[in-house]
Amino acid sequence: MTKTDYHHGDLRAAVLNAAEEELQNDPRRALSIRALAGKLGVSATAPHAHFKTKDDLLSALAVRGFERLRDRTLRKSEMATDPMEKLAALAEAYLEFSIENAGLYRIMFATDADKQAHAELRRAARSSYAVLRAAISEVSVDGSETAADERTLAAWGVVHGFASLLSEGRIPEDLVSDRTPKGLARIAAKLVVA
Repeated sequence: MTKTDYHHGDLRAAVLNAAEEELQNDPRRALSIRALAGKLGVSATAPHAHFKTKDDLLSALAVRGFERLRDRTLRKSEMATDPMEKLAALAEAYLEFSIENAGLYRIMFATDADKQAHAELRRAARSSYAVLRAAISEVSVDGSETAADERTLAAWGVVHGFASLLSEGRIPEDLVSDRTPKGLARIAAKLVVA
């Protein structure tokens, strides 16, 4: 976005959009509020009206990410009719999101934001997690809350681990034949229900 593209409308959204664009171009990029302001053609202090600190910016980006992840997993899981298919669909959506939004995904889980200080971030992360929790409840064998909580955590751990391994290129071809999100999602779903 150049100075002529930005018309002092919604600076908060413009900064977030510019930050996402930076992350899309270079997922490991360290964001700078000053650099984003320069890119938008506003003073270096203008974004601080919306983001007092860099932590505030990273938290706002993480909120966006969790909301999109929730929406994506929910949409994909609603298309499945069988509970096992629903789990696999959730896992697949999660893995696809992590690949297509590598920079944003990294911010979502790497930010040191204090979730107590950032209630919106805590709410967004919990809302995303609740989609998985609901699907796990459908396949939970003993039906207890504790068992469903433990299976949800296990499912998240497996899929999040697969996402990390995929992003680092650490799943060798000879280890598993189908390293696509769909193939890995099937493995994850079977592990959680076993």
